[in-house]
Amino acid sequence: MVTRVIATLMVLIWVLPVEALDPEVHPTQYSLRAWSTEDGLPQNTVQTIVQGHRGYLWFATQEGLARFDGISFRVWDTHSIPALPARNVRTLLEDQYNRLWIGMRGGGGLARLDPDGTLHTDFFAQTPTTEVRCLLEDVQGRLWIGTRGNGLFRLDPGATTPERIDKVISTLILDLEINHDGSLWIATEGDGVWHLEDDRIEHLTTDQGLPHNNVWAIFLDSTNHLWFGTFGGGLARYEDGVFTTLTTADGLTSNRISRIHEDHDHNLWIGTYRGLDRLTNGAITAITRDDGLGDDIVSSIGEDREGNLWVGTAAAGTIRLKDSPFTVFDSGSEGIGGMPRVVLEQPGRGIWVGTSNGGLQLIQDGKIQGAPLGARQPENDVFALHLASDGALWVGSYGAGISRFLHGRRQHWTTSNGLPNDTVWSIGETNDGTIWVGTYGGGLAAYKDQEWSVLTTEDGLATNLIRSLHAGRDGTLWIGTSGGICSLKDHQVTCLTPADGLSNPSVLSIYEDDDGRIWVGTNGGGINLLTSDGIRTVATADGLFDDVIYRMLPDDNGRLWMSCNRGIFGVDATELLEKALGGQDPLTYRALGRWDGMTTDECNGGSQPAGWRSKDGLLWFPTVQGVVAFDPRQLPEIPEPPEVLISEVIINGIIVPPGKVSVGADAGALEVQFTATSFVAPERLRFRYRLSDLNTGWTDAGQRRSALFTHLPHGAHTLEIVAGYADGTWGRQATRLEFAVEPRFFQTMEFLLLSAVALIALGFGVASLRTAAIRRRKNILAQQVEERTAELLHVTQELEKANIRLEELSLIDPLTKIANRRSFDQTLERMWAGAQRERTSVALLMIDVDHFKAYNDTYGHAKGDQCLQRLAQVLNGGLRRANDLIARYGGEEFAVLLPDCDTATATGMAETLRRLVEKCAIPHHASPTAGIVTISVGTASTAPGRDQSHDGLCLAADNALYRAKSHGRNRVEAGG
Repeated sequence: MVTRVIATLMVLIWVLPVEALDPEVHPTQYSLRAWSTEDGLPQNTVQTIVQGHRGYLWFATQEGLARFDGISFRVWDTHSIPALPARNVRTLLEDQYNRLWIGMRGGGGLARLDPDGTLHTDFFAQTPTTEVRCLLEDVQGRLWIGTRGNGLFRLDPGATTPERIDKVISTLILDLEINHDGSLWIATEGDGVWHLEDDRIEHLTTDQGLPHNNVWAIFLDSTNHLWFGTFGGGLARYEDGVFTTLTTADGLTSNRISRIHEDHDHNLWIGTYRGLDRLTNGAITAITRDDGLGDDIVSSIGEDREGNLWVGTAAAGTIRLKDSPFTVFDSGSEGIGGMPRVVLEQPGRGIWVGTSNGGLQLIQDGKIQGAPLGARQPENDVFALHLASDGALWVGSYGAGISRFLHGRRQHWTTSNGLPNDTVWSIGETNDGTIWVGTYGGGLAAYKDQEWSVLTTEDGLATNLIRSLHAGRDGTLWIGTSGGICSLKDHQVTCLTPADGLSNPSVLSIYEDDDGRIWVGTNGGGINLLTSDGIRTVATADGLFDDVIYRMLPDDNGRLWMSCNRGIFGVDATELLEKALGGQDPLTYRALGRWDGMTTDECNGGSQPAGWRSKDGLLWFPTVQGVVAFDPRQLPEIPEPPEVLISEVIINGIIVPPGKVSVGADAGALEVQFTATSFVAPERLRFRYRLSDLNTGWTDAGQRRSALFTHLPHGAHTLEIVAGYADGTWGRQATRLEFAVEPRFFQTMEFLLLSAVALIALGFGVASLRTAAIRRRKNILAQQVEERTAELLHVTQELEKANIRLEELSLIDPLTKIANRRSFDQTLERMWAGAQRERTSVALLMIDVDHFKAYNDTYGHAKGDQCLQRLAQVLNGGLRRANDLIARYGGEEFAVLLPDCDTATATGMAETLRRLVEKCAIPHHASPTAGIVTISVGTASTAPGRDQSHDGLCLAADNALYRAKSHGRNRVEAGG
């Protein structure tokens, strides 16, 4: 290993993670997430990984030092900190005093970053070309320094100059480790290992059984056994003077070992030049670049306190390995062909998967069969599945009719032999054996006794576009259409539409609970509960995770799981019922997505079944990048929300130390930037804050990690900030920042005292000239003045509180509830300045709603406002990072700011947003582009120079938007 902290028992306990990766899971089944220069890492060679006392992860790269909070990187390099001796950071160590030691190449030597931000250098002033390769702190607080070329050094507590240890003859020191008895082990390049114990020195090479004299890593495990990683001879264990060697013949991916790490569950992780190996109970398993590692050369390994394993690579940045509750069957050449749309279990066979452009496929015993029906394989686009009571498999397609498979025989129907429309979205079956088929525009078809019949709007259906079907236990057939929810019983059709209180006309899913209640999932209106007293709605305004509900599936623990464009989420069924019936308690949920192991947050829906509960209790859902399955009974516990950290305090654009903050009386703005370190699900963190001394109440900042204050009253203030999760769970303790606003001259105590003295003197003068009656009158007037002053003071305080609230409201668009143009301008200025300072890029997306004037003319301005509100919700939900901002730019125009984002990534995000809007399918019959509401997007990205204005970025995005509109709309065009 490169860096290890050996201090006190308390420090050792502090750095241990809560739990480690599940050793029963093969490494290839962990959830992998990578970060590289595209995400803000300064360079893709990650040479050391350390977690500091405040929870940040520190990465040593060839282009500087990076600090990571789970969302964004802050970079220390020779540009941002000219005092840093070199940009190539080789190794890191945080000591028992929370000081970060930085070892560098390129003559940088050694530096130290103190907790208050002070940087110390010149530790190797006498040997300026020193390259520090490894660092280690012993129990006495001494710092051992291994250099590549100048040998071994030791820096005693309080000393400023390291002392060279001449007993170790080798000068090429690659790694250091403290033995259980306090002695020191030294790994060298080409000269084996040295063992230093007080005045005794021992030298071990191939002559003593070491497999190779190039030793790159040493590690003392929890059982006090030493491990040596050699560059060419494999991995050696040293016990009682004897070496035991493991090589590729024993399962290692390579005999070139670069790193060794033991996790909290005592699994040994070995970084090699061909991947990452794990040694558990004598068995070796591995994960390589072919499995998603990004690069086969592992240059560093670390573990955070949440149990995630971090791997630094030579050329692909850093990769986080995390336990995942999901089994994932990806789309691609070696996975599921095409894009999955529907899933269904057939006992004894497996899980059927209907795909777009990949036909019907089968998951059986964890493996994918691409053509399970052989020559009888149905059409290429499968949009609906149903397993009938007689064992027949019904397969509905897009544009090619419907097929029935039973006992090796296929029957096929289209419009040519009885089907009313060749596109099938849903299939159901009632107790009498009738097969019901929902079509896209042809109404509802029924197959009984080998004959077809059809129900349409002429028979009472809301529309002829049928999205979903459910056969109720009482014999009622529930029919989800694009115009409402209908029921068919005793040959009578009854429909409920928005006119009856339905929150959205497009019904995507229907669920019947154990008590026979019918729940309706809509395309943008949340969930509707049908009751005898009317329709009750639960939506995002009531705490629901999302308003698009593709599928609803119950588990064994009383939760109802739903899929949507933002992932999968579960709610307590009792809480959901209480909320639907008017309960005031907040609705909580458990959301799952990319951070939990899904390859994408976006599930698929619109045709059925868009999810399935298999006999073993697993829940299966199709996504745009494959099929995922998980066991809701085996989900990990949600961790406590992390502590909030104050990252920067900015007064009038100037960064000040976050200790004792004083705001001048004429200061225009105080901005407090904060964060929280979580690496399990940082994108789900949200924040709230308040000024506790003013009793202003909590301000919900959402994912925004900053608070802005203007026109604060003078005096001492306390800002409280709490982190929480989107499900409503908040941290127990708030982080506090105390600061003071200086008074204006007429508000100072001196001025008030002088005024009081003057008034007293005046009073005595008047008293000497007036009679006792006049004195009494004076006292009465003084009392009135005091009462009036107190009243004015109270009014002033209330006005100041209102000003604070108005300042916050002035940054929000009142219609869409997203940022307004003023907030956009301020954020662009801040983001632009940050990009200039950090040498990163900024991307801008300009979005225009196609033919919106025609929409207003056709549907009215009230519907137009509702359309803009829906689009704002969809676009805001499509953003992935906490620092991304969407704002209403004006009228029907929106703007999106993306920090640390290049042109390709920005264009990809724009295409995602365009697709999300298109997927909403908001009707727009006056649009010559499409029958639904669409958007055109222009993108631009740039890395601003020191004196460059952001006007060029705005102009480039505007020009790209103009091209998108000129080339037919409903498209994305990239600018500069």
